[in-house]
Amino acid sequence: MSDKPKIDFLAPVAHGHPRYARRRIARALLFIIVLSTAGLFTLAAAAPGENLTPILQELSPRAVFASVGRLILSPERRLKGEAADRINVLILGIGGAGHDGPLLTDTILLASLKPSTHELSLLSIPRDLLADVPGYGWRRINSVNAYAETNSPGSGAAETARVLENVLGVTIPYYVRVDFAGFKKFIDALGGVLVYIDRSFTDNEYPTANPDEPPQTVSFAAGWQRLTGERALIYSRSRHGSNFEGSDFARSRRQQKIILAVKEELMSAGVLANPGKIMELSGIAANHVQTNIEPWELLSFASLARAQKPNGVIRRTLDPELSGLLVPAMANGAYVLLPANGNFEAVRALARDIFNSPGAENSSSESSPLPAAGAAVRLELQNGTTLSGFAARAAENLRQKGFAISYIGNAASRSYERTVIYDLSGGKHPEALTRLRTLLDADVSATIPEWFADDSLPPSLTASVPEPQGGRHSTDFLVILGQSSASLLSTL
Repeated sequence: MSDKPKIDFLAPVAHGHPRYARRRIARALLFIIVLSTAGLFTLAAAAPGENLTPILQELSPRAVFASVGRLILSPERRLKGEAADRINVLILGIGGAGHDGPLLTDTILLASLKPSTHELSLLSIPRDLLADVPGYGWRRINSVNAYAETNSPGSGAAETARVLENVLGVTIPYYVRVDFAGFKKFIDALGGVLVYIDRSFTDNEYPTANPDEPPQTVSFAAGWQRLTGERALIYSRSRHGSNFEGSDFARSRRQQKIILAVKEELMSAGVLANPGKIMELSGIAANHVQTNIEPWELLSFASLARAQKPNGVIRRTLDPELSGLLVPAMANGAYVLLPANGNFEAVRALARDIFNSPGAENSSSESSPLPAAGAAVRLELQNGTTLSGFAARAAENLRQKGFAISYIGNAASRSYERTVIYDLSGGKHPEALTRLRTLLDADVSATIPEWFADDSLPPSLTASVPEPQGGRHSTDFLVILGQSSASLLSTL
């Protein structure tokens, strides 16, 4: 007989039994790991072991069961937001050492729990969203962490939560910052994660570990796949995929799928009934996660995670085209997203009422047949990338699709990541606009909102809509070609 202890955390036991205590702690640890891993597909938060919060220091393998007594004896208290039936947790990921823009937040996601209905919502927030940052004026939301960390190391996640509270109109009491090195270790420790890949795609521009090396080509086949840590990270981070997988919306959707896949693996009996596995996973979390969640709160989180409905997940993304709540624009030559209605009220309504409109994320655009192009729809194409001849090649392909090309040239800025279509026709060609947006996987904007005037910006920041070089009278749609459309060129 083996001398190793066997602990079954799933076995039914009486309340108050010592084994029940171990079971509660195990589930508490599992929840914080779930929460932590929710952002692990993002970029690095900090070097392993650096500036970890006390709770994660206590989650080291040697200290796990030493903490049982203190956690069990903690007074019964409610989580922040539980009285209002809404508990919000902000999940962030940053580049970290060795990456371009190491303090810029690459992924921002608000996870919310509703105790009364056992539902979970995931709201992905685009990094290009422009927000009013105290002391800096209107800036991309992904820069908040960098500004805060520069002024006061360790304050970036908390400051980002405060800024997003104003943007979204909800209280965000908890946050988690993560690194992708831990993500790979964590997924591999689980034996991989099972993910359904909706459609095959190839990304010819996925970055290598060494930024001095050229990008690599990665691809995924449609269907169920068990992904290793490395493959799950690539799947979550890919930005330039073919087959409609090159948008931030598609990327956000993939990240949400990874979160849910990790949760399923963690809640499986193979993990819950394996104390050695729990120790291993908690050790990884201790070295790669930062959070402000306190020890006593773990038990309440674990209980909520256990009660969450299998199909009670609501997924939303603040996508400029599908949500209609944001519009693209250029600010100081950089691509940004602005609230479409002159303020954040519509965005706040979505965040506030997310549990009142359950269901999956908006269906992808390729699921519907493309409308036919309207007659005499004129396009001006400006190359917003450094790809030589990109506009000319796109023009030839679009002519074959029935569009008229009125002008070809280079954009004033050559750093567009996303393709943007400006509707200069006043909405006269809705079907052609839908077709063009789908073909190019582009964002659509009519104009910059009138409220976004120069007097609302700091002196150093200006915003504008590019003017058609061929003249407004000869153009229906001005198209600024971005890097996101490069992989689609061969399929147009």
